Amino acid sequence: MANFDDVVRIALGLPDTERVKDTFKVNGRNFVAVYPEKIDPKKARVPNYGAILVWIADLDEKAAYLQSDPTKFFTTDHYNGYPAVLVWLDGLGDEELTQLLTEAWTIRA
Repeated sequence: MANFDDVVRIALGLPDTERVKDTFKVNGRNFVAVYPEKIDPKKARVPNYGAILVWIADLDEKAAYLQSDPTKFFTTDHYNGYPAVLVWLDGLGDEELTQLLTEAWTIRA
C-alpha cells in the first residue's frame, strides 16, 4: 500500500520536479497533488493525504481510469470536465504509483 511519503519520494525523483506545499510541478505545471477534499460546503478544502489528484492526458483516459477500478480511481463534481483523476493511495503498490506519476509528469512536461 502506498502513502503520501511514497508520492513525495517518487515525484521528487523525476527530473526538474519542484514541490510547492503538497503539489508537485514540472516546468511550472502541476502534475500531482494531495487531494483537496471538500468536507464542509461552508469551509475551505482540506488536504486528504490518503488520496492524490493526478493529471492525465484527456477525458477519455479519465473515463477509462474511472471504469477500470472505481474503488481505486474516483472523481468529484469539482473535477468533472477536467483531465485529472483522484486516486486512493492505499489501493496502489509502488510500481503502479510510479507509473501513474511518471505518466502525469510526462504529460505535463
